[in-house]
Amino acid sequence: MFNKTTSANFLKFGQISETFSKHSLSFERFITDNHQVNLLKSYDHTVYISPLEGMAMLVISEDPELDELQLFAIHRNISIKKGMYFAIVPMTTVICYDIYYNPSGVMQIYNLPEVKTFDNIQLKTKVENIIAYYYVVKSPNYVFPGETHYLYELTYVDNGSLQTTIEGQKYILSSNQCIFYGPGQSHSQFVIGPESCSYLTVIFEATGVSKDHLLNKVFNVTKEQKSIIDDFVRNSNNSLAYSEDLLVVTLNTLLLKLLQTEALGKNQDKVTIPITQHFQNNFLEEIVTYIHNNIYGPLTVEDISQEFSISRTYLQRLFKENLHTSPKQYINEIKLSNSKMLIKKGQYSFSEIADMLGYSSIHYFSRLFSAKFGVTPSEYSKKIYE
Repeated sequence: MFNKTTSANFLKFGQISETFSKHSLSFERFITDNHQVNLLKSYDHTVYISPLEGMAMLVISEDPELDELQLFAIHRNISIKKGMYFAIVPMTTVICYDIYYNPSGVMQIYNLPEVKTFDNIQLKTKVENIIAYYYVVKSPNYVFPGETHYLYELTYVDNGSLQTTIEGQKYILSSNQCIFYGPGQSHSQFVIGPESCSYLTVIFEATGVSKDHLLNKVFNVTKEQKSIIDDFVRNSNNSLAYSEDLLVVTLNTLLLKLLQTEALGKNQDKVTIPITQHFQNNFLEEIVTYIHNNIYGPLTVEDISQEFSISRTYLQRLFKENLHTSPKQYINEIKLSNSKMLIKKGQYSFSEIADMLGYSSIHYFSRLFSAKFGVTPSEYSKKIYE
């Protein structure tokens, strides 16, 4: 999922500003179809982005030398806090937007070490054509002597056991297992055991396939993947409308699911019921707003639990499932983010900053700062001065 500027994650960088006073502000209008970013802008005051046409994405970072770039889809007028580094890139073919800023303010440019390209989501692993498909039942000891062709081929065993040899390497397929042959791979098959073997074969052309993840391995077909295979068989009745299109789409889905399982393993994120997710988003936004409003001081996880009358366990799960972090880590990240802004002002000592943010000592603050950004507060201050 894309992050949206309405999400709690965006509060670190800015907020939604449906209406804002344009009095005394200057503005520039931009029209672009460029999906590449080689520089980021930063203003010493709050700026406002007003999208006019197309859909845009905000690329933003508090400190591009230390932090990863964050991406947010822009649907409404937004304000961006001073000192943030950002760029706007199209999500549609062309975008048009206005930037409102203080004419007496100062803008800085940060040149990225390398050009970043933000392309739209496209199908990279693609089944181009299905050449043939058939479901067969072979008796015990059936031998297919082998062949070699320039296509991809899927063999899925429905029942029984099948031995297949690929380039001299033997593999055993049992029920609900499958294997792929790649272009140029010689392969043969042999039914083993006392029972017949039924299996599905699909021969197809494809592009963008990760052969390292696909070939020379036996896949255990999950319940979800078995359902996709059943859909493929149902769509093989080409008398139904769009059945041929669905055959290609279904095979493509199965191919991607198997590749995803191989690449990521069995750990899958728990599916959340949409209405529950909607409640969690709103509740989490309230909690995050509370954290930002009370960040100057010794804010603890227990303080948040008491404020919102929830258990520590539920709070931990809420942050883990939605922000992929813990409440304590999120609080520390916001504190450390604010510490950088305080250091940039040059008005406070490191001891004062540590005290303002509720850290028990300057040494603890310095240790957390170094662990997060890879430099000590004094080194960071020196870098800014230079």
